[in-house]
Amino acid sequence: MTKGCIKIGAGLSSYVDHVIYNSSLSAVQHQNLGYSSKNGIILPNGFDLDEFNIDLKARNSFRIELGVSQSQFLVGYIARFHPKKDHKTFVRAANKIAIANPDVRFVLVGRDLLSTNGELSSMLASMNLEGKIFLMGERNDIPQINAALDVAVSTSAWGEGFPNVIGEAMASGVPCVVTDVGESARVVGDTGKVVQPENPTALSTALLSLLSLSDIERRRLGESARQRIAEEFSISNVSEMYESLYVSSWSKANQIVN
Repeated sequence: MTKGCIKIGAGLSSYVDHVIYNSSLSAVQHQNLGYSSKNGIILPNGFDLDEFNIDLKARNSFRIELGVSQSQFLVGYIARFHPKKDHKTFVRAANKIAIANPDVRFVLVGRDLLSTNGELSSMLASMNLEGKIFLMGERNDIPQINAALDVAVSTSAWGEGFPNVIGEAMASGVPCVVTDVGESARVVGDTGKVVQPENPTALSTALLSLLSLSDIERRRLGESARQRIAEEFSISNVSEMYESLYVSSWSKANQIVN
């Protein structure tokens, strides 16, 4: 059904004012499938800075739930368990980090990220990471979880468009390490680290570089990340982009009718 809708959309794309994409990768992919290349426009996803913010109370609460002290580092990856999200690279990087710094803890949140996941549990056991990586499954308190992190991660190997989880973490004042897939590098800018996908060594090196910063330096980097979201990807700014586009299209339609 999805393929059918995409095919129909491609046939209609030349007859509309604009085709809206949330990432340049999405635009290229659709145009390769026959969408018009003359009227595409990229409008990014937007983030609610009131919902996702720096929240010390939430930080303390989630760490107490995990049994992680304030002096320990907490690195998080929020994504469903799927090959394209490449949790294998995350786990391998976590293994390298745990050897270099035994005080780091990791949290995985998302569908099928539970101890009942045999593939994942076997991987953790083989690297002696049991007790260091918390498997939380699906949660509905993502803003609170983000607030508890020292660094957020996205290790997607392919198929990523515009990663909401990275924007949400940045809005929460958390610096990020991401793979150079989709719009991830553009979202992070100079407020975090970007590495090539499927490279555990590069990922662990980038993470350790952020964890080696002083608390003040890392906090300032997180504040810069939040400011970047506020300036370029806030829900209010993106809403204005859509409103401006709709007004422009409506005015054009009225001129044609009149």
